[in-house]
Amino acid sequence: MGQNKMRLIVQRVLKGCVTVDGVVVGKIGKGIHILLGITHGDGDAEMNQMVERILKLNLWEAGASTLIQKNWNTNVMVNKFDIMVVSQFTLYGFLKGNKPDFHHALEHEKAEELYLKFVNTLKAKYAPDKIQTGAFGKYMNVELENDGPVTLVLESIGKEPEVSGKEEKKIQWKQQSRNSISIHDDTQYQHKKK
Repeated sequence: MGQNKMRLIVQRVLKGCVTVDGVVVGKIGKGIHILLGITHGDGDAEMNQMVERILKLNLWEAGASTLIQKNWNTNVMVNKFDIMVVSQFTLYGFLKGNKPDFHHALEHEKAEELYLKFVNTLKAKYAPDKIQTGAFGKYMNVELENDGPVTLVLESIGKEPEVSGKEEKKIQWKQQSRNSISIHDDTQYQHKKK
């Protein structure tokens, strides 16, 4: 992959529930349901960035107290809605023939550590009783009632790749070459006009 990006599938829901072996491990009412994918190179910076985006994401209309109803105007915190977070390594799957490959997903232990940080940061910045989760690494049954439906794919903003001295000189040389070609073409055009 190119830039490393934490990936989230965000759904506006009326309710959501996660069960493991028939036991409910997480349940929410109206709010946001998140499938969280973590890849190689993701860290605290990407995690904090995505937490901020989730909490500030305007998915609902302005409240009844306002005179003018506006869509996409209020977030989960303003409305005191719930958030469900479910780990989802298959968001980084790609096909090799007819078989999915998940090598772009971060390895289990590191992914679980960052997943827990993501959940705990949400709790710290919002409210612990408003955050529910699935069970990391377990086989889960996920039920939700999508409101709209509204579904968004969010990715963290990756860092610009570092360029070495040699690569930088190559880029500069290509730019100079393009400029000289452009000047040459312009000169030919001017001679033709004469």
